[in-house]
Amino acid sequence: MKTLTSFFRNLLFLGLLHGPFCEAIFPAEETPAAVSQNSDSPLATMIAPMIDDQVVLIVHIDPEKFDFDLIFDKTILYIENGLRSTSLQAGQTIDAEALTNIRMNIQVQFDHMFRDFREIRDRLIREAGIHDLFLLVYRDMTPYSPFIMVSPLKDKTADQRRAFARIVRGTFPIMFSEREFMVCAAPLLADRKEETDQKLRARLKELKTSETTYLKKAFAQQEGAAATIVGVIPPKTSEYIALLPKSGSFPEVLQKLGIFITERVKWISVGVDIENASVKIIGQTSNSTEANQIITAITRASANSLEDMVRETEARQAADPNVPKWTPEKKERENMRKLQAEFLPVVSNDNQLLLFINQETKPQALMFVVRPLVLIYSNFQQIQWGNQCALNLKTLARALQKYAEEKGNYPPVWTVDAEGKPLQSWRVLILPYLDEEELFNSIKQDEPWDSEYNRQFHSKMPTVFRCSASRFANNTTTTYSFIVGPNTYPAGPETLKPSDITDIPNSTVMLVERKTPICWMKPDEISEENAFKGVGIDRGIGSDHLRGGCNVIFFDTAIRFIINNPPLDTFKKILTYCGGEEVQLP
Repeated sequence: MKTLTSFFRNLLFLGLLHGPFCEAIFPAEETPAAVSQNSDSPLATMIAPMIDDQVVLIVHIDPEKFDFDLIFDKTILYIENGLRSTSLQAGQTIDAEALTNIRMNIQVQFDHMFRDFREIRDRLIREAGIHDLFLLVYRDMTPYSPFIMVSPLKDKTADQRRAFARIVRGTFPIMFSEREFMVCAAPLLADRKEETDQKLRARLKELKTSETTYLKKAFAQQEGAAATIVGVIPPKTSEYIALLPKSGSFPEVLQKLGIFITERVKWISVGVDIENASVKIIGQTSNSTEANQIITAITRASANSLEDMVRETEARQAADPNVPKWTPEKKERENMRKLQAEFLPVVSNDNQLLLFINQETKPQALMFVVRPLVLIYSNFQQIQWGNQCALNLKTLARALQKYAEEKGNYPPVWTVDAEGKPLQSWRVLILPYLDEEELFNSIKQDEPWDSEYNRQFHSKMPTVFRCSASRFANNTTTTYSFIVGPNTYPAGPETLKPSDITDIPNSTVMLVERKTPICWMKPDEISEENAFKGVGIDRGIGSDHLRGGCNVIFFDTAIRFIINNPPLDTFKKILTYCGGEEVQLP
């Protein structure tokens, strides 16, 4: 079965790559008008208190402009147009049923890829009144966090502030207020220390207002975009590029071009307009001479790139006779010239390089811009899903520990009524330790989990109970469970004291991911019998992470990723809590 990434990537690439080519260079009169140096922008004024000379990247997102139905419709239209164009060139036809099947398959993948993003976006707007989000990257803050997310708190009510914290808590565990912003950060390591939070706060308190003229100009020129990216070229960037190893994916011609451009461009802004399926790229240089030099360099690099590809193929063929020799045909050379024309910017009167790309005028150029973004997003998402899953398990384990500290024992896996019939899952019992007291108090504990009254809370599940990588989980189903049985966690209303765990905590599993999601309130765990079969068993342990396998958390709250086929003898030992075995984990 194809993974989410490969399926969507291949379809998107197919549709974008074979779209009709643009014949002419984008006329100068159609480029966006230059904005004067004194132009102002509300967004620049808003974020200025968080900006100093160490900022290298600023991303603004307007949640309301991320209409996922519109994104899907435009993606489908672009892919279908590409498929029709390809079929027409090959003298074939593509029937309506095939297009319908493609649409349905992409819909499933699309919904999965953007499910969490859509849910968070809707809640931020509805519950927290958030209309502007900023991601900031500072050169000197990497030890604390690779980037931080901030949102203005001015004019926000106390309820909206609490809602914002509740919505993003799982992804950005470090949260505090600073300079009228809610600051959120995801540290590099899940096992962060308190000093990381303190250093991050101290660093932000030291921010000194610096010159932000470039920021005002950049945001003013990208006004109305759903997402705006402003990148400042740091000093010595060209030196860093020169040190990068050259390879097939990063040939020398691109390295030289990168050095040439970064020595002449002060800052770059990129604006993404979803409604018009367009991308606006602006680069600020010191003078028109430098701007024209960059256009010349791009032209020469494009002309040389095809010959470089031929030489690389010849070198590989010389080393391995099985590599087929490749000589570009006339059509391939023509396509390269057309692509070069689409990527040539124009120079404005304000010493800027301006490039406007959209589906109608520059379809192939749009493919080269959009496809890497899709790949970056897919790869980042897989990493983020894995990190998020680990943070979820860490949060649940700490809630269980808090419960045990207060009650003297871990919660029962489910409660029962007077007749012994299951009522509520342990997930409901730990809600107060997840800052979900209101939800806990709303549920009727003396009624079954699926009673007419309690069914209304199925869709109120805190997101910490669900791994985002799961293809089949939704806002009512959980992907985390105990292992229950005579040798593992006791089933039913029995409880387990911390002192009952006689095996070493760092090699005794507390919680696991489950292959088949269930309603989060349902009294149902993974049976010992299914768990002992390994990972990836239906109704047993497993996940939909890209690498296969799954995350597990031990009683010392350490996270480990277990492969699909672990040694079963060792695996059984780490699932039991009082077997007396000594397990050496790799």
